[in-house]
Amino acid sequence: MKHSIEELGRTRLRGVVRQDTDSHDECREVITTDNWERIAARHDQPRDSLEQMERLLAILAERTPFFGGASLVDSWSAMAVRLYLPRGLQEKWGTLVQALADDGYVKRHAEVVTLTHKGWVAAQVARRTTRAGNQAFIAMWFHGEMNCLFDEALQPALRACGYAPYRVDREQHNNKIDDEIIANIRKSRIFVGDLTGMRPNVFYEAGFANGLGIPVLLTCNESYSGSFVAAVPDAATDPSVERKPWFKQVADSAFDVRQYLIVPWSTPADLATKLENRIRALGLALT
Repeated sequence: MKHSIEELGRTRLRGVVRQDTDSHDECREVITTDNWERIAARHDQPRDSLEQMERLLAILAERTPFFGGASLVDSWSAMAVRLYLPRGLQEKWGTLVQALADDGYVKRHAEVVTLTHKGWVAAQVARRTTRAGNQAFIAMWFHGEMNCLFDEALQPALRACGYAPYRVDREQHNNKIDDEIIANIRKSRIFVGDLTGMRPNVFYEAGFANGLGIPVLLTCNESYSGSFVAAVPDAATDPSVERKPWFKQVADSAFDVRQYLIVPWSTPADLATKLENRIRALGLALT
């Protein structure tokens, strides 16, 4: 990266790269004077000290293993980068922590910070409003026939808009999958749920994300013939299997989703275009 980038630009770049690293989606581009502004625009930067304190509170909560425990801060210099503090103001994090302590959100003993009950409540609100990070949670039918939907539609559309797609069955972890799902919905900036196949878990997870104030985008295959039929047991031979189009089944279902605008699609390529257009039309694109 050339030295012609001003310090404020460098500060923003450092913050963006740190957020990408925190979300396990490391920047895969060589940063140059030609592309740094586009990369730096991937995430929202705190606009003032108040937003820096809100973001700091949310980060501390994410790094606290249990109520009453100390926040696990890797390094305060890294924390300063997450808060988009210029190099000359790296020590300002101490002022921000002290302000949170003065207002009763945290208790501070030298380098050790512990959230109070008031701090936990405020951190929950901060996580909903600061929208740090670029993770996009994807809920869908985990069947072999549906992999092309993720690979050819959801993933490219989200990446084109600056998001890091997260699909729980493709991540390496040693936790209970239900806990992993809930934890990653909470830290996601956007939620995409494909309702093809009428999977109850997708409806549940979409409702959970909606309750957290996370933007929810719903999609569904508008047909029932051709692809995605073999995934239904005995679909080809059992006359009792209803062959009503998936989109129609969702509209007629008992789940309360009729009032939401669902993106209909016929092929993965069709959905890739429609989903990217919808994200951009709603002003949710990061790039």
